Order: sequence, then structure tokens, then C-alpha cells
Amino acid sequence: MLKKRVLAWGTGYLGVMGLKKIIEHPDLELVGLQVWSPEKVGVDAGTIAGTALTGIKATNDQEALLALKPDCIAYFANTAGRTAESVAEIIPFLEAGVNVVSISHFDMQYPAYGQPEFVDPIVEACEKGQASFLLTGEEPGFAFGQHLFSILSTTGKLEQATFTEMSNVQMYGGLESLKMYGFNEDPAKKPPMFTSEVGASWHIGTLKGIADFLRVD
Repeated sequence: MLKKRVLAWGTGYLGVMGLKKIIEHPDLELVGLQVWSPEKVGVDAGTIAGTALTGIKATNDQEALLALKPDCIAYFANTAGRTAESVAEIIPFLEAGVNVVSISHFDMQYPAYGQPEFVDPIVEACEKGQASFLLTGEEPGFAFGQHLFSILSTTGKLEQATFTEMSNVQMYGGLESLKMYGFNEDPAKKPPMFTSEVGASWHIGTLKGIADFLRVD
């Protein structure tokens, strides 16, 4: 079986973990790595991931990455405050027939509830390039949506659902995301997650999707 040629996109807290898994997976071949930090450009992907050297050098040249013609992009970039930019980054690849798996494009969690200005271009690019897009998410995503659906699908009768999330973020490197939730800020002040469109695209759509699954308003 031929290995799938994968381009990794983003090397933040989650991106480094994803990059390591791609390098170590026997069915995947890392062919490119997109980074933003100038100090990472030219660095071997294995050095960034903490693995053996791969021979793949990190770059911020997106035209060069597109020319690699990978089978798939594994997109790990942070989209907090840069939703439009994150959509624009993947459009040329989808139009060229490159599949995308993302943890970040939250408007695609439940496209019916996503913001059309971000959902429609992805759908149109997929149709143009005959490519696929899969949002695995993280939270929201598999940790809150898909796992919950798996549990609910085996339930004959449901009277009440209670959701509790607990996280230890002391070692979490996504500072922009933490700021969105108001960590280390005045508890009396509502953080951007509750006052901006980000909250709607990250979480309200997920809740509406769960309600649809349960057939409740």
C-alpha cells in the first residue's frame, strides 16, 4: 500500500504533537511543513517534533507547498482571531484536489450553523477540486460532539444531560485561546468567548447540533 503524502500545517502546542504522530505513522509520509516563526524556517521537521531527522525542512512558502501536491493537509493552526485567514490558507489546496483534515475550522463542525462567509468558500473549493474536508476539532469537536453522539446513540431513553468540562491548562501553550476564555483576567468581566462571533462559531453551533441530534429545540 502506498503511503499517504501528508503536509503538516502549524507547529504550536497541538501541531507539534500532530507532527510527531505523522512522522511516526507507518502509513503516512511527511512531505512538507508549514510554519510561521522565522526562526523555524529551514529547521528539520524532526527537530521541531523531537524525533529523528526527516529531511523535510519547515517553510512559510505556501506556493512551494502547493507544488508538492500532497494527498492531504493536516491543519493544526490556531484560528483564534484569524478565521478568514485560516479559510484562505486551505482554499488553494482544496481547489487543487488536496484533501484537508483540520482541528481548527470550527464553522465546519456543523456547517448548517456555521458562518456562511467561512463555510461556503470551503464547500465551493471542495466541489471545484473534488477534494474532501474533515473537521475533527478538539473541543469543540471529537471531545464534545462525536464522543457524545456515540454515547447517545446507544441510549434508549434520555431524561437529562449534564455537561461538565475540567481542564488543567498550566502547561497549555495556546495563549491566544486562553485569553479568549478569560484565563487570568478579571472574573467579573465577560471574556471575548461570550461577547464575540468566535463564541458562536466555536460552541453555539455545537450545542445546536446536539439539540438536532436529540430532536429538541
